[in-house]
Amino acid sequence: MLFPRFFVALWLVVASCAGANEPKPLEIATVLQPGGFLHAALSPDGRHVAAVGHDGLGYRVLLIKTEDRSHRIIAGSKSKQEGFYIYRQLPRRVLWVSNELLAIDYTHGAEVIRLNGDFVREIGTGLIGKAKPADPDDLRLIAFDDDERTEVSLIDLNRKPRQRMRWPMRGTAEHFAFDSDGRLRVVTLRNSAFWRDSTSFAHWFLTDAGDWIELERFGVDAETWTPLAAERRAPGEPTQLVVRSRHDRDTYAIYRYDPLTRAFGELLAVDPHDDINSFDDLQGSRYRSVVTGGMKPRRHWLDPRWKALQAEVDAALPGRINSLQGEPDGMVLIFSYGDRDPGRWHLLDTRSWEMRHLLSWDEAVDKVALRPSEVIRYASSDGLTIPAYLTRPAGDGPKPLVVLVHGGPFARDYWGYQADVQLMATRGYLVLQPQFRGSTGFGKAFERAGIGQWGRGMQDDLTAGVRHLVQLGLADPQRVCIVGASYGGYAALWGLLSTPELYRCGVSVSGVSDIAHMLSDSSDSNDSKVGREFLRLRIGDLERDRDRLDAVSPVRHADRLRAPLLLIHGTEDRRVPISHPKLMMKALDRAGKRYEWLPLEGADHGLSRTMDRAAYFKALLEFLDRQLMPAPAGKP
Repeated sequence: MLFPRFFVALWLVVASCAGANEPKPLEIATVLQPGGFLHAALSPDGRHVAAVGHDGLGYRVLLIKTEDRSHRIIAGSKSKQEGFYIYRQLPRRVLWVSNELLAIDYTHGAEVIRLNGDFVREIGTGLIGKAKPADPDDLRLIAFDDDERTEVSLIDLNRKPRQRMRWPMRGTAEHFAFDSDGRLRVVTLRNSAFWRDSTSFAHWFLTDAGDWIELERFGVDAETWTPLAAERRAPGEPTQLVVRSRHDRDTYAIYRYDPLTRAFGELLAVDPHDDINSFDDLQGSRYRSVVTGGMKPRRHWLDPRWKALQAEVDAALPGRINSLQGEPDGMVLIFSYGDRDPGRWHLLDTRSWEMRHLLSWDEAVDKVALRPSEVIRYASSDGLTIPAYLTRPAGDGPKPLVVLVHGGPFARDYWGYQADVQLMATRGYLVLQPQFRGSTGFGKAFERAGIGQWGRGMQDDLTAGVRHLVQLGLADPQRVCIVGASYGGYAALWGLLSTPELYRCGVSVSGVSDIAHMLSDSSDSNDSKVGREFLRLRIGDLERDRDRLDAVSPVRHADRLRAPLLLIHGTEDRRVPISHPKLMMKALDRAGKRYEWLPLEGADHGLSRTMDRAAYFKALLEFLDRQLMPAPAGKP
């Protein structure tokens, strides 16, 4: 039972985060301003926190004493030369090897240092994790050996040589699983045929006798399992695997798997509705907690002490996701984030029940101005229930609506702070993010319902969302704009052309304009045999389905455009080449249709450069203001 002063301390922390200023729109400069912290980890003894943060030019690793919160920099960004090539190494995460040793994972490379910053040794091109043998003095790390991350090594910090873990089979490694000693026991390999677009995957297992055996071979779009760990339940017993699978289920659960009989065994972790996404301190089939997915993640603890502490923290910090690390009877580091806060770390001493704010993800964001995001559900035209995130602006009455469509399309949005959503919502726009059929994380049946549904069932789900909000009186039917990137850019184009009565404007960012062209263009997906096969299986065959694909390709129906359209595309986009907007503009020109065009010179598919995101945000907000603000005559 926590004492009342714990809540007083928590209240003081939360109250200090709130400002007294009137709500104001989130500024683009604020969103793009570098700063804050990306990652933090508590030492095993609870005496230190190591954190990765921005210093204005790059990133540094800060070491903080939990006793008095004094701090110093122990590592930072640095340059490295290989031959004639010089590149920057930026720290991105840290892992405590022991109370005295810290592993740092850089953008290229990984190393171990002491707490005074002294270099201990390099450990590879990328850190995988820490082996967890029974002897706590056995310090072993697992790391990648090469840039392609296809070779791994076990590094014993008490011994100089590294143990390279290789396999004799041909193929590119996709997944690994290790035992508690850090030995590689399972590898999933990918192989593609030479003359045709046919790729197979195989799970391989290293037996206790030292032989590699194939457990299962499967295709690109097959339902299979993912290896997580290997363990012996008792001395002398054969090794069993721990795997993540939708075996006989609609959602992902964790099973024990017998590699000798190729059979699923005990169901180790399951949720009746949501996927099991991750673990806290997974070691074989033993774990302290699991995190489930759904529209908001949830952590479920097995230890009653952690369960009680989680409940207390969640009650004190409601409406947020609160992740705990440390010891329930000692020092605990809490990472807390929400829809209106990118995240902050609090330090809780459970012996005194005092909690103090330690670090923030982004201090520049004005928390007062941000708008809450809620989860809604509505029925599509065929009755399928569609989950969605809805972010409401301030004020009452029907609002101008922006339908923000995620890319993928076999991907999803997540609950939490999103800069583009807040830029629009704090300016008076109602923002809907539908998780249309085909979106991942909502079960096997829901995901596979999106196969072959570009421009059809997927688009119907977006249409139903708009009509649902109009019917509820939340959205102004005369002020609706559809916006999206990648697949979302396609959906924005097709929404304007297939349901012109629904949308007053649209913005396509890095969007596909011709599905048939997408299946044969110069994209990085088509550079890969597995990419081409996946597109064919999930979207359609270029020869067999050509008419069906053309029927829902925007470039073939440009003459239907009736609403203002903004096209934004990077000239160096490798996922959706710039040939797509060029084809669309030619078709629009032939049809005599007007549009706005913003090419971003040198920009990639994800607009990863700050200057590109700034240009996109500026163009988007100005376009929305011109088309949707102010309200038409007679409207609120």
